[in-house]
Amino acid sequence: MEPILDRIGTDRSIVICPMIDAINDKTMEFSRQGGLAVGGFTWSLHFTWRGVPDHEQKRRKSEADPAR
Repeated sequence: MEPILDRIGTDRSIVICPMIDAINDKTMEFSRQGGLAVGGFTWSLHFTWRGVPDHEQKRRKSEADPAR
């Protein structure tokens, strides 16, 4: 929790939200959530993950840099 709050304290426009791995309740299949994604809302206010474009990934100098 502390690293998340530290990032928000540094810049309130940057919020970290960890992606949580999932296990299918019917098949018990493990689904790994990973990679770089940005969370957002659809017009119907449903939360969804969106991929980060290549140009944005190239702009970032380190894995810890925020994505726009």
